[in-house]
Amino acid sequence: MRLSSGVRQFWLVIGFNLISAVGFTAVIAYFLNWRYAVLVGVSTAWFAVWREVCSIKQRMVRSLPDQLDFQPVNFKDFDFQLNVNTLEQQTKDLEALGFVRLQDYALQPSQGLARCFAHPAHYCFAEVGQIIDAAGKTAIANPAIFSYLSDDWALSHVQGEPSLGSGIALLWRNPKGVGIYHPDTNLKDLLDIHLRFRQKMIQDLGITVLTDGSWEAYGAGQQKAARDRKTALRQRNLLVGMIKVTLFELNPTLEWLGAYAKPGKRSV
Repeated sequence: MRLSSGVRQFWLVIGFNLISAVGFTAVIAYFLNWRYAVLVGVSTAWFAVWREVCSIKQRMVRSLPDQLDFQPVNFKDFDFQLNVNTLEQQTKDLEALGFVRLQDYALQPSQGLARCFAHPAHYCFAEVGQIIDAAGKTAIANPAIFSYLSDDWALSHVQGEPSLGSGIALLWRNPKGVGIYHPDTNLKDLLDIHLRFRQKMIQDLGITVLTDGSWEAYGAGQQKAARDRKTALRQRNLLVGMIKVTLFELNPTLEWLGAYAKPGKRSV
């Protein structure tokens, strides 16, 4: 069984609280009787888990930023850490498809570096990036193509597979944010798939594409998404959410359709 460290830690904490409640129940049973002990034990276990889940949720909510801090960067300053060949090849592939480079940036305080593109004809964005961990090791982020749509809908297609820790995003996922992974797909095919799926969403939902392809529009969309994530997490039942995250990590899926999956939203 392979779970991310955050998910494992969550269930270890919950398990510790349950074991403590069982031990307390045994002590009560020894001195009193089992019927009373079970009542006290169940109440104690429920309260211990509820208190711990509330505490974890509060810490998670505080950890999500209210506003993103986009810092322009020059990738040449990180040549010694980045996989430059991969970055340049991804850039050439996207520019060959008609994408125009908007901005190289870093999100503070994370160690991620990203390059954002916009397509002036198709009104969509693309992003490639790399993550530098505390030890200075570099991981290549999956390239993504995404569109902002009216009525708060958004669509993203990601080249590659979900990472081990990506399931945690289910806790704050926007119901109107559709995301689909595509393993073993080149960027040209990914763009074609994205445009076809986007057109289907437009027809099914009666929405339109937002056509502002500026860096400011990209930033505004990301800022709104950050606020929405925090709001969604506040409203989420964390225990139920972590069960869903655990099931996702045990059996990852390539599609997140959210509200678009509901009957009546999609055409056959």
